[in-house]
Amino acid sequence: MTLTDYERDKVVQSLIKAAGDTGEYPTDEEIEIACEKARRAKDMTDEKGEVIARWLGFQLAPPVNNPAFIPLWTFPDGSCHRELPDFTDLTTLFKWCVPKLDYCNIRVQDSGVIYAVAGINNRSTGRFYGATPGEALRGAIVALIGEGDEND
Repeated sequence: MTLTDYERDKVVQSLIKAAGDTGEYPTDEEIEIACEKARRAKDMTDEKGEVIARWLGFQLAPPVNNPAFIPLWTFPDGSCHRELPDFTDLTTLFKWCVPKLDYCNIRVQDSGVIYAVAGINNRSTGRFYGATPGEALRGAIVALIGEGDEND
């Protein structure tokens, strides 16, 4: 998966902001390294979103022999969309995922680290540390359903 021009611009802007008052513009190599890291993070996010979507019952429409075919996801409510919901967004997680859990807990530790726990039937538990509450809960759910290592 590649980054859109907008996503690439956001990476460049973050590098410029990180340089602070030095006035130095990032080199092409620094930009490419940062873009590759962002692309890997985006791929991982998409993969984890698909794992959760399939667990919830979202289904990808079968491919059609048509070059203009755009894959569609059928949501559990019967609606069809080109993209999955953002499973790092707390509103999305509470709409689709939390009702399937027996419990979940999100904590901000004294150090500022965000930690989430999710469980089903008191027999299995997923734990995950994340940069945001949504990321932490998504990671805990992925760990719970067994499709990913904790904090991978």
